[in-house]
Amino acid sequence: MAANDHGRFYWWVKLTNGQEVGVYAERAEVAGDGALVFYGGGQSISAKFVNLAFASGEWQFLYAATPEDGRPVAIEHWQKKKS
Repeated sequence: MAANDHGRFYWWVKLTNGQEVGVYAERAEVAGDGALVFYGGGQSISAKFVNLAFASGEWQFLYAATPEDGRPVAIEHWQKKKS
């Protein structure tokens, strides 16, 4: 399956065990129980094809990323705070 079969967008997730994962999905959602769920299967926002899910407590953060290098798409510049 091609990436577009799973979704048009690329997401980056950091897990609590330190691993980082790149995921293609049409959308990502935090469920009521805190699980992180990725949906695909077409461009319909109502599509309920689950690509991947992480249980509550297994993930730290999520952001929309570029597939080229995994960098956040919504941040132009991030400067570390000076001590």
